[in-house]
Formats: sequence, structure tokens, C-alpha cells
Amino acid sequence: MTHSITHSGYDRAPEISNHPCPYFFMLSTSKTPHFTLGSPHHSPSSLRESPHPWEQSLRLVQQRQTKLRETQGALSADELAQLSGLDAITALLEGRAPVLAMARTMNFHLIEVKPAEVTFQGTPGENTLNTLGMVHAGWYATLLESALSGAVHTLLSRGQWFTTQNLNVHLVRGLPAHGAPLRAKGSALHLESHSASAHAELIDIEGALYAHASASFKIHSVTKDSN
Repeated sequence: MTHSITHSGYDRAPEISNHPCPYFFMLSTSKTPHFTLGSPHHSPSSLRESPHPWEQSLRLVQQRQTKLRETQGALSADELAQLSGLDAITALLEGRAPVLAMARTMNFHLIEVKPAEVTFQGTPGENTLNTLGMVHAGWYATLLESALSGAVHTLLSRGQWFTTQNLNVHLVRGLPAHGAPLRAKGSALHLESHSASAHAELIDIEGALYAHASASFKIHSVTKDSN
């Protein structure tokens, strides 16, 4: 499986000449969300009084996955052969499939599923920072590729699976690890017998765009040579 990742630059800070590192990036055009999950600007009591829909969705997912906290991994080949792509992704959303270990490491969750569309929500932490104190581009790419591949997966029939052939990520805004959640929404663009493609966007709670991506996939069948 081959990944090809390209990206365009973050917004540069207006005061960049005063910073000791010439490659320091920061938010320069986007404003801090008025409501962010886990934001220090909001007390726990205010969150309880008026939870944002993003927080409500996340809580529901976490509650469903509570029973599987010790179960990590992936569905077996036999299980996948018996499920359509939409059934497999829905099982993950509903807590009937093992929780992805990588998703726990990177702190993101599958939030919404419908045919040809899926949404993941993630919150960057200290473990996602690069040497400049900003969220690493790899975290962006992880959420976006998850949304891209998930959207395509919902369209697959029983016995089909896929591998990512190409991933193009375009970074729009940098992000410090301040606890604000982002959502990656992926939409499948086309599906043929041997190939598929998709597009995804990464946005914050106010709809500001942080990154967008596209990808192509090779479709395989468990009953045929997958090479």
C-alpha cells in the first residue's frame, strides 16, 4: 500500500520576524471558537447546562464503546466477508466492533455514518505536537484519511475490501493543542469495480476549514487475487 502525501503551508504568524524560529506557524486568520470541548474558557457547569451537539455526539459514542474498552483491534477476515461495508462501519459506530487502537492513541472517534459519508471527531493533545508546539501534520492526515477511506468503505459489498493508493493533504491552518475538537467529514466521489475516490474536509466547531484532502483507492475482492 503506497501513500503519497502533499501539503501546502500553514498560515504564518504576523509577528514571525520576532520569533526565534523562522518556521514557527500559528493561527493568524481564524478566531478561537466561542465553544470548545474541554476549553479552559468554559466551566464544567456551563458545559452541563448547554452541551454542544458535538459534545452530545461524542458522549453517545463513548458510552456505546464503554463495554469494549479492553477490546481493541479489527474485525477478522471472516467477519468482514459476511458484512457489507456499511454494516461494518455501522458496527464500529454502535460499539459492536472492536475499538481501533490507533483511534485511542490519536484521540479520535467515529461520530456519524451514512452511505458514502462518514465523520470522525478528534481532539489533539500534547502527544500530537511537533517540535514547534503545533499539532503535527500527521494528525491532520490521520483524521482525513480515516474519513476518506470510511466513506468509500460504506459503499463496498460483502467480500470487498480496499487499500489506499494515493493521499493528498492540503493544510490551511495551524493548530496548537488547546483542546478544541476538529471534525473530518469524508464523502465518496466515485466507486467502480477496481477503484474509488473520495474527498474530505477538516473543520472546527465554527466551521472554519483547517485542511482538506482527496484520495484514491484500489478495490479488492476476497474471492480473487488481490495483487
